[in-house]
Amino acid sequence: MMLTLSHVRQETLTATTFIFTSDSPISYRAGQHVSIRLPHENPDSRGTIRSFSLSSSSTEKVLAVTTNEGESSFKKKLFSLSAGDTIEARGPGGGFIFREEDPGHHIMIAGGIGITPFRSMLTYVSDKQLSMPITVLYSNRTPEEIVFKDYLAELSTKVIHTITRPQDSPTVWSGRTGRIDEALVREISTGPDSVGAGGDRYYVCGSLPFVESMVTLLGTMGIASDRIHFEKFTGYS
Repeated sequence: MMLTLSHVRQETLTATTFIFTSDSPISYRAGQHVSIRLPHENPDSRGTIRSFSLSSSSTEKVLAVTTNEGESSFKKKLFSLSAGDTIEARGPGGGFIFREEDPGHHIMIAGGIGITPFRSMLTYVSDKQLSMPITVLYSNRTPEEIVFKDYLAELSTKVIHTITRPQDSPTVWSGRTGRIDEALVREISTGPDSVGAGGDRYYVCGSLPFVESMVTLLGTMGIASDRIHFEKFTGYS
């Protein structure tokens, strides 16, 4: 399919959302990704195709991807696009999706740019007026790196931010600090029988080290693997 860049939206100093329109109707599940092909001169070893989680919802009229600026040849080409430029894409696809058939408590655990598919899910839930309980745990190094900060603040969904390196920020942070740990997960679980008993459903997205550490943590807490869904973003630390 062909996508046309409508406009871009700056989310943080390094993160940008690219909003595209499609030449044909597209249906997809909240949380899925799209593969973008960007031919360019002297591509690096990863080539000319990258996959990005959609930060838009199927309830919206556009396709959006949100990513951090980078030094790769692909990212440089992506960030050089102007409104009206067309690109080739495949998908959407992937199994990291919101399980709306589950009426239980959905816990979304995000690290940094890993918040992107959760914007898709949260927008879908809001637009469809679904009523299941949702809690978002969102970890960033500094407050300046919080993506979709205003959007998340406007949601009725409970969002818990935690900052791991507040000392690196010029902003005074009065909220929670430190990494997401077992104590925090148990704090937001729906009850004493929910952790490890099939009551909560967990979604994890972020860098490879972040996702692996969170999935390991949930496993050691006795949470069944079929209640844990995750998406790893390569190229981030």
